[in-house]
Amino acid sequence: MNKAWVPLQVKIFRCEDPIDIAVIVPPHQMTVNFELTYDRTNFFFGQDAYFVGFPYGIQSSADGLNGPYPMALIKRGTISGSVALDKTKKAGMLLLDGYNNPGFSGAPIVYRDLNQPNLVMKLVGVVSGFVPEVVPVMKRHDIKTPADASESAKEQPWKIQQNPDKSYFEYVENGTYVSLNTGIVRGFSLDAAIDLIHQHPIGPLVRDLPGNDPGK
Repeated sequence: MNKAWVPLQVKIFRCEDPIDIAVIVPPHQMTVNFELTYDRTNFFFGQDAYFVGFPYGIQSSADGLNGPYPMALIKRGTISGSVALDKTKKAGMLLLDGYNNPGFSGAPIVYRDLNQPNLVMKLVGVVSGFVPEVVPVMKRHDIKTPADASESAKEQPWKIQQNPDKSYFEYVENGTYVSLNTGIVRGFSLDAAIDLIHQHPIGPLVRDLPGNDPGK
């Protein structure tokens, strides 16, 4: 509204762990209904998928491309695999080979249905985050020769480096750790969220929501 953010009272329902999805229910419909079908059965492993977001608050300057709303950044990843999270296989985790940043969490993940002759995009889930790798932080420790290095460095020769003056140093752990981005994007299917919506039918009607009665 007038290019300004306006506070809005909403109700929030959270899916049970490990499904990292929260359903936010506004008091009225916020935008027009876009024709985007939820379908997690027709994608192929190895094909591209796309997600959008505002990493670190960054937005595109494409004025008018998204009406009065800010334009998100678009990212692409390869659908690498999926993991069933319950015996019914209704709750699932989707894994993408891509690079996720803070600001994409909750973004829709869409793919092109390659079974369709035309450009048909479908929704397969939402972004949760990325799979982290926790590694130790290293510091330099001067040594005279490689023989003076610690046993750990001798077992991992990459830890021993030579200075321009022909002296040596080794990398040793400094006692702290950092979380790295592995490049594996983690998302979740919407089945649990859709069940949660049906359990709390208090929001605006979304006619194409699976399980809805189109006559109502």
